[in-house]
Amino acid sequence: MTSVRLNYTPGAYEKSAVSHPIELAVADKRPYVVNGKEPADFVGHVRGGYGNPWGYTTQGKVPLAKQMEADMTRELAVLGFAGGALGAKRKLSVVINDFNFDGYMDGKFWYEVKVAVSDASNAVLAEQTIKDQHTIHGSMKGAHYAIRGQVPGLYDQLIRKMVRENPKILQALNPSGK
Repeated sequence: MTSVRLNYTPGAYEKSAVSHPIELAVADKRPYVVNGKEPADFVGHVRGGYGNPWGYTTQGKVPLAKQMEADMTRELAVLGFAGGALGAKRKLSVVINDFNFDGYMDGKFWYEVKVAVSDASNAVLAEQTIKDQHTIHGSMKGAHYAIRGQVPGLYDQLIRKMVRENPKILQALNPSGK
């Protein structure tokens, strides 16, 4: 299998002076991973000249949920939240329902992720499903290069959409409600 680099680097953000502890949990519930058809590090396929698929994984074969948790932890830190704090007043749950691409001449990349914030008593304060699909136009070098060139940026957009660009989730993460 070939790999795609997914490694989010958060940009600057004007965060609060107080760091709020957040418990973060990321779960991979993609049906083709849960049933064992694909490994936890699977991210998509690129097809050869006869349509035969080649599977792609995360770089270093890191399970997608683990990669996303590491990237979300960095994103939360920039936003003023200390991730990984068990027993915190707020819990951010991310469930990966789908994350896949399929490339031939052109490609398609799609994802569906559910993000929820709950309090210490597990009452859900806010939740949202983030779902999107993108066409990836092939390059002169082939779909492989187009996928490897465009999917990392689209993954970065997904990470930002979960909290930074999501006022409802961002507000629910702050225990003071601000």
